[in-house]
Amino acid sequence: VVWSAVRSTSPGCCRKMFPDFCICKDITHKTELMDCILGNRTHEIGYKDPSGTVVRQTMNFNAFNPEGNPRALKLQVHAHDNFQDMTMIMHAAASGYWHHATLKNNMLLKFGARCHILDLPSDVFPIDIGVNFLETESGNFILNQEDQIISTNTLIVDGTVELGILHPDIQRLCEASEVVRSRMVPANQTYMEVSAFKLLPGREIAPSG
Repeated sequence: VVWSAVRSTSPGCCRKMFPDFCICKDITHKTELMDCILGNRTHEIGYKDPSGTVVRQTMNFNAFNPEGNPRALKLQVHAHDNFQDMTMIMHAAASGYWHHATLKNNMLLKFGARCHILDLPSDVFPIDIGVNFLETESGNFILNQEDQIISTNTLIVDGTVELGILHPDIQRLCEASEVVRSRMVPANQTYMEVSAFKLLPGREIAPSG
């Protein structure tokens, strides 16, 4: 539907910020369409976590990259309350498709010095995430708790994965980090419980024998 709308409307339908790339008649591939919708600038929104802390989240898309790398969406959240810095990267295949039977290891969740590599879930659509991010940014408001749909999950490490087979953006981000193959399962704690969780000092145990 979006493709048909862009192809059929007037020359003014494309993003003014990319006049050299986004002439409607020149958009002949879904990768070009994604580039013109999301662009390659850094975007930022704010949301409130359960404690009331306003958290800043940024988004980047590697549109128009000169290396011709598969398109990738990156989301970043800085450390706040009990949460570490988090970076998520999701990437498509070279064809522009985000879900394919042969497309593996195309999602990164980086916490601290550990990079978790997963397959992008079939019900996650990065372009929709990017478009919603831009709409929220253009509204210039803070997302309150009632505006958010929150789920909590646990990452379980299944093994290691070779850095060299991963998307170049993931390679650059994780070159000095531990890289593991992980899977995501639902957590048995709510976001509110996680945000209020406190680590207690450990008790030293004397060696036996």
